[in-house]
Amino acid sequence: MPHYFDFFRLLSLYSQVFGAHRLRVRLYERARLEGGDVVTDFYELASLGLVPSTLPRENASLSRRQVLFLERFNRVFPMIRDGNLNKERGPIFAAIRKAGLGEPFLPRRDDALAFYDHFRAGNAAVRADYFPDLDRETLFDEDFSDYPTDPHDSGLTEDDLMEFVSSIWRFNRSGRG
Repeated sequence: MPHYFDFFRLLSLYSQVFGAHRLRVRLYERARLEGGDVVTDFYELASLGLVPSTLPRENASLSRRQVLFLERFNRVFPMIRDGNLNKERGPIFAAIRKAGLGEPFLPRRDDALAFYDHFRAGNAAVRADYFPDLDRETLFDEDFSDYPTDPHDSGLTEDDLMEFVSSIWRFNRSGRG
């Protein structure tokens, strides 16, 4: 599992360097963030005395069709090749961010639960150490009922693929690629 999902390990490392008393740990849930926005929340927490510029939300969840496209794209242009970042790949996320929009991708319920279970003990420790007064018993919502139980449809139509090709073409023609 990628280490950046192991919040207990990350916070332990930061604590060793900076001291736990200096960490300001926050839950990334819009209802808990100042202004419902992570940037606004950071500015407020850091007491910068500045008003953050308004930026469009760029880091939205991928749609089901975007995930299906990227699974196929990654087979041809993996992120890492020969131990290095693959320079052939380019900024694919920026190129397709407006293509294939639709319902968000959710992994199969069994896969989501297995992933969640891998970090359960660490998340419990984070909750106990940093969020002892949290209004729920677990660090994260454990309701996975919205996650599908069946495998996803793995097919993209020709029209779907053409939408992605067109988006990449326009992105490259605009000089941003």
